Amino acid sequence: MGNKKWSEISYDNHIVRSDESRQAVLGAFLVSLGIDLERLPNNLFAPYGYFRTRQKDYHSTNKSAPLEKIYLQDIVGTSYEMYAEDNQVLYSFMKLKRITDRILCGKLTPNKYFHMMKNPYQTPPIILSRNTDGTYFVDGNGNHRVLSYKIMMLAEIASKYDWVYSDDYDLTYKGFTDVTKKYWLYARINED
Repeated sequence: MGNKKWSEISYDNHIVRSDESRQAVLGAFLVSLGIDLERLPNNLFAPYGYFRTRQKDYHSTNKSAPLEKIYLQDIVGTSYEMYAEDNQVLYSFMKLKRITDRILCGKLTPNKYFHMMKNPYQTPPIILSRNTDGTYFVDGNGNHRVLSYKIMMLAEIASKYDWVYSDDYDLTYKGFTDVTKKYWLYARINED
C-alpha cells in the first residue's frame, strides 16, 4: 500500500475539484488533528462504499422512529454516489461540497463534534439505513457530519497506533476499541 503524501492526493468531479486553496484548507484541518501530511496513515484510506438508497424519496424517513445510538465504525458508506466513487474515507471527506466553509468558520472541531453528534436533538437528524451485515450507510442527512467525525476518529487512532502506517495494515480491521467506543452518534434508521 505504501504511505501517500498529501501533495500526491487529488480528485476531480463535476461538483468539487481539487485546487491549491481547497487542498490548503483541508490539509491544515488534517494537521490540526495531528496528521503528518508527508506520511498519511493508511487507515484514512479505509473503505467507504456506495449503497443504493432505501428511501422512496428524500422525505420518506419515518420521523416517528426513535433515534438509535450507532457506533461510527459501523457506518461504512453512503447512498450519495459522488461521495463514495473512490470508495475510501479520505477521498469521500475531500469531496464534501461545503467542507472548507465549515473548517474556515471553526465549526469543525473535535470538541464541537463530540457534543453535537451525541445530542439526540440534532436538526436535521442523521439518517442511516442498515445493511444485512449489521453495518450502516448514510441514506439522507448526515454525510458531512459522519465523514468529518470519521476523519477525527481515524486521526486519533493514527496518533495512538503507529502500525496503521505499515504497508501490511488491514484496512478492514475493526479493533482500536479504546478509541472507537468514544465515537458514536444518534441517528434515525430507515426501515425497509
